[in-house]
Order: sequence, then structure tokens, then C-alpha cells
Amino acid sequence: SLSPSDTRRKAWACLTATAHIDYFHDELGEIDVLRSQEVADRMRYIGYLNKFIADLSVALRGMAPSDSLVSSGWCCARLGEEYVVYLSAGGTTSITGMPSPLTARWFNPRDGTNQQAFGGPTFTAPDNNDWVLHVVASSPRPYHGSPAPIPGVIQAEDYDLGGEGVAYHDTTPGNSGGAYRSD
Repeated sequence: SLSPSDTRRKAWACLTATAHIDYFHDELGEIDVLRSQEVADRMRYIGYLNKFIADLSVALRGMAPSDSLVSSGWCCARLGEEYVVYLSAGGTTSITGMPSPLTARWFNPRDGTNQQAFGGPTFTAPDNNDWVLHVVASSPRPYHGSPAPIPGVIQAEDYDLGGEGVAYHDTTPGNSGGAYRSD
């Protein structure tokens, strides 16, 4: 049986290997197990994978395992466009083939928060815990991977990826609607 922390690490290892994780516990049918703090922690940690993808507008489509592009950690990437690097014990990593200009953020897989990352091509995690680094080209990228065909219909909610000030501009904080996209 894995500890909640080991489950978290395995989940991020799966993501950077472009695999997926299913959380299954032989005893989940027992109400006491289902209500346990251990199960709650495991489910919360796995839920942070989705939060990471949604909050940082991570476009996993087309990424491939790319550990050879980083000096330490596990990586999946679309070379020159977007990188996800998992550092299981903090530390420093250098990335080959990074985009320029770029946006980089550290995601805390223990509590689901994120913060700006500085550096490039070398980045140092905020502390010695596990961290996820997301690096993306700071130019707009089509939401569905390729530009909408013209002539045709362009849905306003399918605006480009790239974040505030790059792909879109919003004068209000946060995401008021949140029905279609988290950004």
C-alpha cells in the first residue's frame, strides 16, 4: 500500500510519462476506508493534477516523455513550445530547447498553489519538497492546436492559449464564468 505522498509522486511520474493514473484501493468499498484521511489525501493529490492542467492552461496534446531535455527530474514536452518538469525533491534543473520568450510557473503538488518561476534555462525549485515546473512559449497558441479555418466560425470562448496579456486581456481578476475554461 502506497502512502499518500507516494501516490502523489506516482501520479506526477505518470503525467510526465504521458500516461494516466487510476486511483483504486482494494478496500474502497468499506465505508471506514473511504472516509479515512489517507484516502482523502490521495484523492486530493490526484485532483491537483487536474487543477494544474486547468489553472495553468497546460496543453498536454502532442507532448511526449522528454527526460533527456532536463538535467534533473522527469519531463514531458512539445520541444520549443511547452514543458512540464517534475522534481521529486526540489533542486535545480536546466531545460534544453526552451522557447523564447517564455512564461514559467512552479506548481506545488502538495497544496495546488502556483507561483512565478524565474530563470531559464536553469530553474531552482522554491524548496526541497516536490515541485512541478511549467514552461510555455509566451506567444499565443491556438486553443485546439491549430488555427481556426477561415472562412468559418470562430467561437470567442476558444481564444488562444498563452495567458493574460499574451493570448487575451481581461480587466477583471479571476474567472467569473468558469463554465467552459478555467482561465
